[in-house]
Amino acid sequence: MITATESRRTRRVRDQIKAFYDGFKGANDENLRDWVFSPIEINTILKNDLQKLRTRSRNLARNDDTAVRYLSIKKQNVIGHTGIGLQAKNKLADGTLDKDWNQSIESEWKLWGRKRRKRGVSMAPSACGQMSWLQLQWLINRTRAIDGECFVQILKGYPHNEHRFALRLLNADLLDAGYGGNNEANGNRVEMGVEIDEFERPVAYHFQKDLSANGKDATIRIPADQIIHIFRNEYPGQRRGIPDFAPIMHKLKMLNGVHEAIVVGWRVAACKVGFIVSKDDSEFDVDPGEDPDFEEADSTPESVFDATPGSFTKLDSSTDIKTFDAKYPDSTYAEGHKTFMRQLSNGLNTSSPTLSNDYSDVNYSSLRQALLEDRTGFRCDQYEFIDDVTRPVFDEWYAWSRDVTQRIQVPLNQLEADPEIVPQPRGWTWVDPLKEVRAQVEANAANLRTRQSIISDNDGGDFEDTVEQLQAEAEELARRNLLAAMESDSVEEPEPEPEEE
Repeated sequence: MITATESRRTRRVRDQIKAFYDGFKGANDENLRDWVFSPIEINTILKNDLQKLRTRSRNLARNDDTAVRYLSIKKQNVIGHTGIGLQAKNKLADGTLDKDWNQSIESEWKLWGRKRRKRGVSMAPSACGQMSWLQLQWLINRTRAIDGECFVQILKGYPHNEHRFALRLLNADLLDAGYGGNNEANGNRVEMGVEIDEFERPVAYHFQKDLSANGKDATIRIPADQIIHIFRNEYPGQRRGIPDFAPIMHKLKMLNGVHEAIVVGWRVAACKVGFIVSKDDSEFDVDPGEDPDFEEADSTPESVFDATPGSFTKLDSSTDIKTFDAKYPDSTYAEGHKTFMRQLSNGLNTSSPTLSNDYSDVNYSSLRQALLEDRTGFRCDQYEFIDDVTRPVFDEWYAWSRDVTQRIQVPLNQLEADPEIVPQPRGWTWVDPLKEVRAQVEANAANLRTRQSIISDNDGGDFEDTVEQLQAEAEELARRNLLAAMESDSVEEPEPEPEEE
């Protein structure tokens, strides 16, 4: 006999068991037994998968139009046609700008970044002498997207440009993801080719001398102060970068197969392929006298003729032709392709109209929202690039140019100070610039936005440079007696356009 106390205890245990198994649905094994549930550290996964991911990502970058489009979007919007510039904002004791110091930094930085020839000798910031700083930015940004990481070696004392400072990009394949162990000399450990200390700070990188090198002397240890390792940290303790195409490359490969089948299907349908059949089911006999190459074993040769577009072949009375129409792709392709592109754009954090270059289904409001989302992502990428590439390269270049080559005129009281540098990434104009400019003017008049933020958002410019240019233009117009004439000109206010619903 079960007492009331035992009954309550039984119900409580049963409820506890039910609550335990009724926790997170994502942790339930029902219909999810093929889903990985054992915890695996990110570096363990990368040791096994990184080389394959990188190889496939490079293949997509060479052969897939969607991947090429994505890389072009990143090049045009993150770096832009002028690159990410730097504006020196150092000030004197009275709070005004130190024009001499600022001008010295900016002019030398621009000179170092140019690709030019001097007396027949190529001079450039790249070690190979073939790339300007702008082209280096494009290549670094592209390499990080494709390989997931980029290694830039800083070469101080480089003999082939005036600043004796250059950058060399290293192939990520040379840093073996499977290379590891303990460094007995200093107590550090090596993970995936990266030597780290007790605080997990990179100390050195163990690169292979070349991809075919083997044995004890196959690697070269490069100190970390000579290497800028550019990758996106997505997990704590992550040592190597993950290609941007990793989450969607399997779908992208499948979509490539669909497109290949469609092209073949279209070509087959355009050729109107058919089959020649005998009306009386007899075989196609060949008269030995008509064919000098006739052999007994080949008494029923294959009857084939080319399906030349716009032509017809006459058949004899004993044969007939059965046509074949591929009827592909069908009406479901267009909608299926849009669904596929939405999934790919989600995985690449880019709006579907931008990635697919298809704006047929958008209006002003939806296009503006898509552009806002895209540009917010581009801003994040820009400042990630600034922190990972632009500032580290500038810091190394500035210290070298100040202390060794002494090409920068630094005030004596500022020799040990860090210069105040403001990055200038590219900005964007809008679909309807008139509406946007009016909104910016009103925001500035209401003290909700500064002129600097508006100029920076529009074209990546600088307020003080804009003021100086405006002043120079006004002085030149006044010198030519054109200022009064231009001020007298008036522009009629256009009729406001109706809002699109």
